[in-house]
Amino acid sequence: VLGTIDKLFEFFVKQQFKAVLFYYHGGEPTRYSKIVEVLQYIKQKSAETGITAYNEMQTNLTTKESVLRAILPYCDLFNITFHYLELKARPQKLEAFNRNYQILRDEGKPIHNLDVMLENSSLTRSTSELYLSAND
Repeated sequence: VLGTIDKLFEFFVKQQFKAVLFYYHGGEPTRYSKIVEVLQYIKQKSAETGITAYNEMQTNLTTKESVLRAILPYCDLFNITFHYLELKARPQKLEAFNRNYQILRDEGKPIHNLDVMLENSSLTRSTSELYLSAND
């Protein structure tokens, strides 16, 4: 991955970019074992090249607090995905979401978007029943 970042910055320099935005999404990027290393390296390449690099993280905010705190110094913006039914059915995940949301606010990190996921009825019957019972 770091080699790819090097090649990207070579391209940015050649094309005389002034700023770039790296957007992390797909699954849950905070679960990627090298996410802190990648974010740090992009900031390092930014400093070396003089190209402003922004890191924007899309997350469901249910990651461990230690992971969130590790990425905070290297993330410029956050997009939060709120999975309503999942959080309603799993109180421990809702607790993590609330804790991590408060950390972002306390640290003054900008929240660019809050995406509310209204999962549809394509859930299996047993899963739907679980969610429905959680609603009562």
